Amino acid sequence: MKYWKGNFKKSVLFSFLYTISAWYFHVLFSGFTLGEGIGMIFLPLIAFGTYSIFFRVEHEWCILAIGMSGVIYSHLLSAAMYSVVVGIIVLLGVFCTSNWIRNLKFLLFAVLSTIFITSFYWIGFIQTMFNNKLNLTMVVNLQKSALPFGDYITTSLNNDMIGILPILFILLAFILWKKLDNETKCIAIIGVCFFLMVTSVFPWRLLQNTPVKNLQFPTRLQTIVNLFLALLGTNIIDYLTSSKILTKKVYVCVASLTTMFFISNAFNFFSNTSSQTEVDYKPSSSRNMPFMGFKIDPKTFYNILGYNLGVGSTDYWKKDSVSHNRDLVSHIGYVDGVKQEMIPQIFPNKEKFKVKTKGAGEEIDLPIMNYNSYNVTLNGKMISYKESKRGTIMVYSKEKQNVITIEYKTSAMLVAAKYVSLISLIVTLAFPIRRKLAKTKKLKRNTVKKLINGK
Repeated sequence: MKYWKGNFKKSVLFSFLYTISAWYFHVLFSGFTLGEGIGMIFLPLIAFGTYSIFFRVEHEWCILAIGMSGVIYSHLLSAAMYSVVVGIIVLLGVFCTSNWIRNLKFLLFAVLSTIFITSFYWIGFIQTMFNNKLNLTMVVNLQKSALPFGDYITTSLNNDMIGILPILFILLAFILWKKLDNETKCIAIIGVCFFLMVTSVFPWRLLQNTPVKNLQFPTRLQTIVNLFLALLGTNIIDYLTSSKILTKKVYVCVASLTTMFFISNAFNFFSNTSSQTEVDYKPSSSRNMPFMGFKIDPKTFYNILGYNLGVGSTDYWKKDSVSHNRDLVSHIGYVDGVKQEMIPQIFPNKEKFKVKTKGAGEEIDLPIMNYNSYNVTLNGKMISYKESKRGTIMVYSKEKQNVITIEYKTSAMLVAAKYVSLISLIVTLAFPIRRKLAKTKKLKRNTVKKLINGK
């Protein structure tokens, strides 16, 4: 609404094009990447917040801070991707506006606010990273994981990936190019550039040995493509209606088409999954769960929460633990080198193991990784522990029956960061509320003055 200065029709149309797009469906239901899907909610806030800092009288830096904070808490890699969008808009502000230096202070406000709001996340993340040697996300060949251009077009025309309507908007942009305003042209250029970056047309091999390799799959950039082509489509529809080329009913038609395509994808999804393998058993080391192409129902849902070695299942594990993943997900521990199944009782922030031994002094290697942030008690007494060769917590038995409790220990810094984040969020939200109240008060004052002068 703010970008189009309260234009309801354009705002609603954009919401349809962006939110129930083919790509959003793909992220949520084909990729099952919930964090990435939640992060997509905040991208329009990030884009508009940055845009307003340089191109609007009211510098909505608070919106940028809230948007970026939401993404960081949802999906860190998306935050890195969306920072590119911020960078592009900042560069446009530098080249296209005269007071960009003065406006940089509002960008600084947004950056500082984001850091404070997300301090709870960063403190926990940094402590875990620095106190442990972790197995980070896999690195893939970017050039090979990028989609061939022809395949990308074909798949999109089947209403997968970016979908049919965004392709149509690109074609309309080329046809109407001379009649579009400069801002819409800029949106089109950015959208098409990212569109090409999804494909193998872009020379990803040149970035393979840079931090960009952590992107893993160039198809992730479709979220940015989705944003800019939804903006492009909305502006094109507005031009066609304002020029009397099409009636305003086209808004309803495009929104209806978007909904119809989304429902069509849903029908295809349920049709394709009906023949997939149902996980109606508890996966184990002897019977693995399918890597993909499986299905569950309300009765079998909890089966996928047990033994599961799917994509990313060992991300951020201890490096020493990765080679023992089958034992660890099967709750296999060791007592003086002898295997023993140790299934824990689960409590909030706590796990309890009951381990039988031959007597005191035996080495108990528990099937829980040591992230150096735990309190360990044995038969009710706090004890010290060490790390095994598997990267797990290891203690020594006190008697034949050993009750071992592992409880997560929150650091003082993390507790302090929690309050810093909460207070920072409240303060950041207070700025636009205060501004709105001041504007309302000023409007009432001016109205009173006009009435007095009129009398």
